[in-house]
This record gives sequence, structure tokens and C-alpha cells, in this order.
Amino acid sequence: MKNVSDDSPGLRLLVRVLAQTDAAVWPIRRAEWEHPKPAAIRAAQDAFRRHRGVIVPSPGTDAERKAAERLADSLARAGYLKARRRGRGRFLRLTDAAEDRVRQLCGLPGLWLSFETVRRYVREAWTPEINLNDGRGWGDGHSAELAFVELLMLPALTRGVAVSGSDVRGRVYYRRVQDVPSWPQPTEELEPLPELAGYYHQEAAAARERILSADVGSLEIGEIPLPCSMGESR
Repeated sequence: MKNVSDDSPGLRLLVRVLAQTDAAVWPIRRAEWEHPKPAAIRAAQDAFRRHRGVIVPSPGTDAERKAAERLADSLARAGYLKARRRGRGRFLRLTDAAEDRVRQLCGLPGLWLSFETVRRYVREAWTPEINLNDGRGWGDGHSAELAFVELLMLPALTRGVAVSGSDVRGRVYYRRVQDVPSWPQPTEELEPLPELAGYYHQEAAAARERILSADVGSLEIGEIPLPCSMGESR
């Protein structure tokens, strides 16, 4: 990425934006079905879709916050970020090309692999996540492999190409709801940067925790779990 080095504040900001974007659309797992967490997740997803971006917290002094704004402005001018102001909020989102490269640098599946997976395997009806992992992952000792499936689906989820649902046991299903975008197959593989990968997962976990702890009010219903019977025949 031109003018953005592997250890630069600019690249780390791009990773933070990506991590917070992904945290808003992660499928709900078993521990997150406790009230009021589903309501907080729904509120975060609605806000992300409504504003087409996320607000990245900028802790520190006024000078540090202003420096972070200038950095975001420079990344937007360079074509790496989309920045929108809504009221007092400033919502950020990576451009498609920047997202594809940042995902690969973090050791995550890129856009082409995600879109091809949805095109080939995700139906318009609810598709069990294990269908994207050769039938493995539910009660057979292979559940850890489903973490990769989750990462694989994130580009489609953030674009609204697919949606996720889960039952109270945390078994996830995906459903295709829009046409799958075209994206060129990569001609080269980017070498992941372990430090950047660790930073992504740290920031994504922190962003998800902020979402779960948000006060969304007692009247918000939130997500509704899918029936457990959907997976009983498997």
C-alpha cells in the first residue's frame, strides 16, 4: 500500500477500522444469547448499516484526537478510507481495495475467496456453517475450524450480501440475500504480518466487548434465535 508502511500508524488505523467493522457483524455464539446482549448486537448492526461505517474511539488528549482525525483524512485522500460525517459523528470504512489488502496482511481471507464461497455454497435458504467446512464442526471435535468459516464470511456480511443467524446453542447459519459482487482473483499472495494479525484480533475482541456492554434500553428486543430443530437432523 503506497505511503503506508507495515508498522505505520496509518496501517494500524486501517486495521482498527476493519476490526471494528467486523465486530459489528460477527455471528452470535452461545454465550452472547444472554439478555441484553442480542439487543446490543442488533443496535450495532443497525447503526453500521445506517451510517455505512463505524466510529473508531480515539482515546487520549485533544491533540491526539486531532492527530487521529488528520491521519484519517490523509488515508481518505489516498483512497484507503471512506469518511462520512453524520451530526457530530465521523464514520469510517475501508475502501474495497484497501480492505482486501489489509485482510490479507492480517492473515484473513480476502474478498475473492469470501465472495466465491458465498456464490458456490451459501443458498438463499439458511445454510449451516458446517456446510462450508465439509460437514465438520458441530459436536465432532472440529468446532475450532468454524472460526475460519466465520472469518471467511465477514466480507459478505459487512456488505449485506449474506446474513447470519444462530440458535441458542451457538450453531450458525448463513443465507445469501443479494447478488454476489465480482472481484478479481488475486495474482499474488500477500505475506501476513503476525504482529498485525494479533493487533486485528485484539482490536476486534475489544470492539465486540464494547458492543456487548452498550446500554441499548430495556425496550429493545434484539436478535431472535433460530430454532434448534434446524440442526437436529444433522
